[in-house]
Amino acid sequence: MSLKGSNILITAGPSREMWDTVRYLTNRSSGMMGAAVARRAVLEGASVFLVSSVKEHQDRRWSHKYAESARDMFSAVKEAYKWCDVFISSAAVCDYRPLRSFRKISKRGIKKKRISMQLERNPDILKWAGENRNSKVLVGFSLSDKTDEKAAVRKMKEKNCQIMIANSTENFGKENRSFLVISEEGYRGYKNIDIDTSAEIILKECSKLLGK
Repeated sequence: MSLKGSNILITAGPSREMWDTVRYLTNRSSGMMGAAVARRAVLEGASVFLVSSVKEHQDRRWSHKYAESARDMFSAVKEAYKWCDVFISSAAVCDYRPLRSFRKISKRGIKKKRISMQLERNPDILKWAGENRNSKVLVGFSLSDKTDEKAAVRKMKEKNCQIMIANSTENFGKENRSFLVISEEGYRGYKNIDIDTSAEIILKECSKLLGK
């Protein structure tokens, strides 16, 4: 495999959606997979632009854009999208964000034991990418409590991806991953694969579609 001359755009990490000046809504994603894909892609000769909510992902080997919220990530992806040959959407973006208060929400004066958080829909970055795919290679991730092949295939079609990685919440924060790669060639399942090898597997699928 060689990715020399290829431009690869990657999103990584969770999004963080502010509720007030102190609290935010997020998820358990570590961003480890996106960072591993970036490392491997650089080794294979690609130019990499990583959009991540994890500041530790900054590295001299690739370009980096810190993006905390889903809207921040969407803005960064739109700016870099024309440049890339491959878009790997590995970030765990929150589907919804709270209606934000620009002051700290205090319990003072509130007698209720429960309060409600109002949510609004975030932009669908992967759907937008699929609608504007043209000749790009597009890789999406489908996350379920247990690996769900049907949901992953459905998402692959809805988002106009050539490759979909179906995985489960059991992978969060782990160095070894179990997942399913779905492409036009069919399904390939992998169990207990270290994260660097997982990144290599994903990039090999991209390389095939790039003809490299």
